[in-house]
Amino acid sequence: MEKLEIEIKDGQIYVPLKDKWLSAKPEEIVRQKYVARLVNHYGYDLKQMAQEVKVSNSDRGQGRAYADIVVWKTEKERLENKSAFIVVECKAENITIREKDYFQGFNYASWAGASFFVTTNEKETKYFNVDKEYLPKDLVPIKEIPLAKDINNQSKIKKLLTETKVFERDEFAKLLFACHNIIRNNDKLDPAVAFDEISKILFMKIRYERNPDEEAIFSKQKFLKDQANYEKNVKPYLKGDDKETPYIQILFRHTKEEFKNDDLFDDNETIKIRQNSFEAIVEKLEKYNLSDTSDDVKGIAFEEFLGTTFRHKLGQFFTPRTIVDFMVEILEPQENEIICDPCAGSGGFLIKTFEYIREKIEKDIQNAKDKIKAEYINDDFDKATDEEKEQITNTVNKLFAQLNEELKPTNIESRIYNLSYRSIYGTDANPRMARTAKMNMIMHGDGHGGVHHNDGLLNINGIFENRFDVILTNPPFGSRVEKSLTITENDRYTDTEKIKNYTERYGEEYTNALKQVNDNINKPILDLYDLGTTTGLTEVLFMERCLRLLKPGGRMAIVLPEGVLNNSGGMQTVREYFESRAKIILITSIPSDVFIASGATVKPSLLFLKKFTEQETQLYKQITEQATTDTNEKYQPEIDQAQAEYDMLENELKTTQDKIKELKKELKNKDAVKEEIKKQIEEQSSLEISQKIEVREGKIILTTNLKEIEIQKAIEIKALVKERFDYEIPIAEVEFSGIDSKGAKCENQLKPLAEEFTEYRKQNKLWKTINNTVSYDVKDNNFFRISFAGEPQTFYGKK
Repeated sequence: MEKLEIEIKDGQIYVPLKDKWLSAKPEEIVRQKYVARLVNHYGYDLKQMAQEVKVSNSDRGQGRAYADIVVWKTEKERLENKSAFIVVECKAENITIREKDYFQGFNYASWAGASFFVTTNEKETKYFNVDKEYLPKDLVPIKEIPLAKDINNQSKIKKLLTETKVFERDEFAKLLFACHNIIRNNDKLDPAVAFDEISKILFMKIRYERNPDEEAIFSKQKFLKDQANYEKNVKPYLKGDDKETPYIQILFRHTKEEFKNDDLFDDNETIKIRQNSFEAIVEKLEKYNLSDTSDDVKGIAFEEFLGTTFRHKLGQFFTPRTIVDFMVEILEPQENEIICDPCAGSGGFLIKTFEYIREKIEKDIQNAKDKIKAEYINDDFDKATDEEKEQITNTVNKLFAQLNEELKPTNIESRIYNLSYRSIYGTDANPRMARTAKMNMIMHGDGHGGVHHNDGLLNINGIFENRFDVILTNPPFGSRVEKSLTITENDRYTDTEKIKNYTERYGEEYTNALKQVNDNINKPILDLYDLGTTTGLTEVLFMERCLRLLKPGGRMAIVLPEGVLNNSGGMQTVREYFESRAKIILITSIPSDVFIASGATVKPSLLFLKKFTEQETQLYKQITEQATTDTNEKYQPEIDQAQAEYDMLENELKTTQDKIKELKKELKNKDAVKEEIKKQIEEQSSLEISQKIEVREGKIILTTNLKEIEIQKAIEIKALVKERFDYEIPIAEVEFSGIDSKGAKCENQLKPLAEEFTEYRKQNKLWKTINNTVSYDVKDNNFFRISFAGEPQTFYGKK
């Protein structure tokens, strides 16, 4: 069968099923691509297909409408208008297919008597069983539709109809482990390096499957075919180094170019495994289309795989999922808030936050769709003519398509774009983990653009002071930043193009943020922080860093060694520092074995803070000033008395010292001088002065209790401030937090605790929740977003 090519020119696309040229609208392009796939991949003949086929049904809420593509078993059955075999519904939205969007397509397939229903858009394709004999109660995806040659093979058809798609998280994770074993056995690479190689192949696969040619899957067969074409038709005409470059490296070069703005791979990075290993891994992965696999499945499996790979070697970069979930739920980040993790590790906090907010956005969109269905598919719909029903259905489809634009990461006006590219930020000082965090976030659906390889204590790009609403982090424990560690020229950000872009975006705030590094070259990093004079502990410095990054009123959740929260020793100063700048909203003690699976040995606590608002800062300042005034007034008489006594004794001491000077000239032995001084003091001075002086290395020192008074004053001032700036600090301790010392699941007491705290937080109004209410209004059969600001906004048709 001759290969069917897509023909597009002058804004028109050739439609073979109608034998004419139509406007190359996005949905039409998707439709013709799938027609070509049905011919080229599945082997169906154009004569057994038709597009925009009218189907009808008499049930309520249904009517006569058009199926995008219909496939019959034979041309004869098409001509006789018999039951269809496959019905295909095409959409132009480049987003994850949501089953409720395709209720009409599923119905079309049922009305047409089809066995298989296919939904496809620019991102993914899903297959469903609609055969009445094997129809499940719920809409359940199946693995595939049959090839044309298998149409009459009943056993294969039954198997396809009854075999549900089982590519879930566990399966993907097992697949990745199998790929890892191939590299271990063939190439003997370090686990971390092996992980890098698998990541490269995954992104090569993603690159191809985002924009496939005649094959939808990046397979071994496809690779070998393209390689043969390259060797025969391209390589002979190359010059220089490229002539000797293997095709596998050329393919990876294209992948690097595709993701060059994401900083995933170094320019000089290459594939480091043998070609037979590469082919074996591609073959393992080829049964699945990563572009067709949900972000949840890909993301969680990828996270599980990289966690197991790195757990023992780089365990400090991984926070158990149950802890991450709890911390995010406590702080409840909102849409339009800006979130950061300055110690991003594998990206766990950022990913959970992205998913948490995305889920709320998706719920808003679904609610809007439900309202549309209730408004249009009602009792009046039943009474409408077929033509009117068709018009109403088309209107509903149009409105749904507009709503789906909100979930489109390529639409700069969409809510998902705003979440992905303007809300999520992170850094990690480890280059592999920064890269891994980006990959991890891409696998989960995006939000990776704000993640950078950088020292988390230093400003970069969109990460600087007083910028963030929410901070979630698990900083490194136990290590120290030494005084000798300085800011170097390598820390200076020099990408002029990006500096220009960020300056346009953030203005003077960004210019000032760059000064943190540029004005302190060759100076110790510790000098940037108030607590740098007290300690070099990384967990303490990152606490201060996080507090500085927060806007006034911003919220922070941080994993800390339990000792940092104690009032004993040097940590008392640390705690007082933070209590003077933020409110503690919750302390949760978790079992020490939670982080053992990640290689940690310190008992952790989870600390939740809210940075003072400007009003709270002013109030705290006023309370401190008043407490100081009150305490000074209380102790002033005692201070005056002590000062007067000191002045009187100083005069007496002067006389005694004059006499002692003469003695020191006569006595050469130090001990003799000391004894004679004491004797003279007792004989020649009053009792009061003898009790108020000390002899240190032959010198007479007059002592006073003024210092003791000042110490007592400081203690009382702190106590008064604490009393007058009083608030409740919830403290909780859990015995089980969902993961044991071996990384296995166990009882999770954090879930009910999060629910309890959320209710407590709302009742006590611990922080002001941003009014992010978003609603949608239909005017002239078009949607408009009504945000909390009350301004109608269009959000569709933007790229």
